[in-house]
This record gives sequence, structure tokens and C-alpha cells, in this order.
Amino acid sequence: MGMFFLGVGTVIALIVLLFLTAEKKDPALVQADIDQAKGAITPDLEFELQMLLRNGRKIEAIKRVREVSGVGPYAAKQAVDSLARRIDGYSA
Repeated sequence: MGMFFLGVGTVIALIVLLFLTAEKKDPALVQADIDQAKGAITPDLEFELQMLLRNGRKIEAIKRVREVSGVGPYAAKQAVDSLARRIDGYSA
């Protein structure tokens, strides 16, 4: 039983260590990713994303932006949220 707690303690310590040492991304780079995601949204893709959002499929919309733009989930979500704010009657 003592070895189990030792193992759990080690895992928790590693998780805390990884969390504390994780690098924060430069805000300018984050904004560049968001701009890249927004720039990748063509009129045809915008229509597709609007349909997904109107049908409650926001996660699929974010995935599509990631596929097209190559950005991470945060930048893709920001781009989709920006689009959603322009849609009448849409509430996330």
C-alpha cells in the first residue's frame, strides 16, 4: 500500500512540475495565429461555418478552421467566436 501512495505522489509531483515549467506563448504569436485562422476563412468556408454554428455544431466549426488554417485549437476557437458574434441570433 505504501508503494501505491509513493507512485501517486510521484505522478502528482511530475504533473505539478510540468505545469509550472510550461512555456507561455508570446501574445504576439497568439494573435498571429488568430489572424492566420481568420485569414483562412474563405466566403465558402464562412458559409459552411455559419451553417455549423446555426445547427449547434461549434466544435465541428473549430475543427474545420483548424484543418484549413493549420492553427491550434485556441486560435481556431477565437476565429469561430469572432464569426459567431456577427451571426444574428447566435448565442454560444
